Amino acid sequence: MTFVSYGKLHTVDATTGQVREVSGGATAGGIAWIDRDHLLFDTPGGLGAVAADGSPVSLVTSVDAAAGERRHTLPQMLPGVRRFLYLALNRNPDESGVYLASLDGGQRALVLKTRHKARFLPPDRLLLVRDHALVMLRFDPGSGRIRGDADVFSHDISTVDEAGIGGFSGPPSYDSRQSRPQHSVQSVT
Repeated sequence: MTFVSYGKLHTVDATTGQVREVSGGATAGGIAWIDRDHLLFDTPGGLGAVAADGSPVSLVTSVDAAAGERRHTLPQMLPGVRRFLYLALNRNPDESGVYLASLDGGQRALVLKTRHKARFLPPDRLLLVRDHALVMLRFDPGSGRIRGDADVFSHDISTVDEAGIGGFSGPPSYDSRQSRPQHSVQSVT
């Protein structure tokens, strides 16, 4: 388990309950496990990667302040690869978006313009709030492209803040044998 408290990233050993400080300079936006021993997390300058033993942090994304970016947040690793999704918030909310990037560097790719987080649901879906509706999009994690139209689950969805943090949690019921979701959501907060 991980958490951020007073600008410091911590891990908790599930067996002993021991709390360990891993790194300073963390912001409370999001944490993703890269693998059993490494974390990806928000820092004021972008997303940082660090070993859970507390080795030095290396930035894997950099906030582009000249382009109006304010923050990179809510990282999510894609399964089986060294690539991840994250939300880049911009001073102009219409320029905010979810991006695909690699831990190995290279150019990031815009997946979609949005002010809200998107949750990857394997093998090929993104769940997010769009125009006050909870929607699911088909997503090709290999190319980073959206395919087809959105499936709408619910209307009149509110979010807690600009990034959609707290806007929804838990995947919808989905039957992979069918081409469409079952239109039920486990929880909306």
